[in-house]
Amino acid sequence: MKKSTPQEEHFDLFWQTGEALNTFSVNPARPEVENAILERLGDAPFSVGRTNLNSLLSKAYETASRTALQTATGDSDEE
Repeated sequence: MKKSTPQEEHFDLFWQTGEALNTFSVNPARPEVENAILERLGDAPFSVGRTNLNSLLSKAYETASRTALQTATGDSDEE
């Protein structure tokens, strides 16, 4: 079994990217299915007022996703 080294010995390397990131790319895009996890989970077991939590989270996820995509692409135009 390989013996681990104390974390403190690697602190000076923390912000170094290494060669693996030279070929790493990110291509943000809208998901094929919006709110897929919420759709799969279905209605939450409770509501806020008369609105199911799933509906509230769906709106929040859509806003966060749109903002993240606009930030990543530099596009401020809404669809």
